[in-house]
Amino acid sequence: MRIFKRQCIAGLLLVALLSIAGAQDQSADEAASDATASPESTSPEAASPAAESAAAPSLAAESAATENSAAPAASESSAALEALQSNEPVTFSGTLISTLGGAEGWPLNPITTHLANTGKVLGFSMNNILSFDARPDPDFRVHGSTDVQVSPGLNMNIDEVFFDYSLKDAVFIRGGQQALSWDNSRIFGTGDLLIYPNLTPVSTTPPSWIAVKAYAPIGSDGITAVALEPSGSTVSLTTIMYAVKGDLAFGKFELTGEGLYRPSGELDYSVYAKTSIFDIDLYAQAFGSWTPGSGYSVSTLENVYWESTSPGFKIYFEHWYNDAGSSSYTKDNRLGLGSSWTPDENLGIKLGLLWTHALLDSSGLVMPFITYQPRSYITFTLGAIGTYGAIGSTYASALPPGYSFPFPWDEKYSVFAKVDLSMSY
Repeated sequence: MRIFKRQCIAGLLLVALLSIAGAQDQSADEAASDATASPESTSPEAASPAAESAAAPSLAAESAATENSAAPAASESSAALEALQSNEPVTFSGTLISTLGGAEGWPLNPITTHLANTGKVLGFSMNNILSFDARPDPDFRVHGSTDVQVSPGLNMNIDEVFFDYSLKDAVFIRGGQQALSWDNSRIFGTGDLLIYPNLTPVSTTPPSWIAVKAYAPIGSDGITAVALEPSGSTVSLTTIMYAVKGDLAFGKFELTGEGLYRPSGELDYSVYAKTSIFDIDLYAQAFGSWTPGSGYSVSTLENVYWESTSPGFKIYFEHWYNDAGSSSYTKDNRLGLGSSWTPDENLGIKLGLLWTHALLDSSGLVMPFITYQPRSYITFTLGAIGTYGAIGSTYASALPPGYSFPFPWDEKYSVFAKVDLSMSY
């Protein structure tokens, strides 16, 4: 039952990931610098997987927004510039998100002899995300957000509390508790040097940090420097990590170098490149880690992404290899394929498919799903999950007690359905 719950939860997170993967073309630091310039750019929904799933727009809504954006662009730009040149009082905003769903699974093929042996999961969650913004000076801004969760108990978390300061529009500084990620992956969530080498495939929420970050744009390029500690830990000068990131643009090519120094003496570094050829986005990243007395380790991440404007088809491929000695996913080698298709923008229906495969032990997961969004505030999702692989492999866990199977091959199946409601105020 516990294994089945983990499988269903992973499936729901993967649906949310597929819904937002197409919007990850902009790097985290570019978004952070934009947030410094605009008080509306930091979305409080980004702190919660449930919020991400509920707030992810349909392709129909995205297309409509694109078609209608050309006419008011000048007036919107003027309004944004005017807002940055004036002081603003404290403003409050919020988002209420509710998710109701259920799933049922079978340890073996449900078409054969195990129809009576099922595992049912029913769940409900509600998140109330409350945010505030204040700009007492055109160069200074304060932002905070809190998340009250009911799932099923009552929990309250402070997601972000930070300030933004612009030093003569040459250096942008952000300090406080903040969501910070340098991840560029689309499927596995393993491209973040800040948590390397403890990278866990399928991670949709950036970790929260106590950090001070400075970003200096240099034309189309930029340099970022960060001093950070995990949120919730005791801040100490002896435990602070330091990171630096540099971006360079050469026409259609983007080159980025990253480095992270840990108090233990470990040095992690990353180099990646992006480009676009015939409307196909190509991305490759190489990680490295050096620890005194332990030598080097290497990991790589590559992905290919293509989106067709008509008929609204997206497909992306990703490969992840990890040979980091201190990682729990030592020598992890995985392939991932994701796609989504919107048959008609006016219907609000999207079909999707996700497949991930572990080359290390020939196990994997296949998940088709369909979403229906009749209104901007409600989304219905129906999907299925199938896993395959030898018992005890990456994706196929051991059979529940009392079950036996004549071959070392374990296939698990499940179906799930959920409805997401969201309302902003």
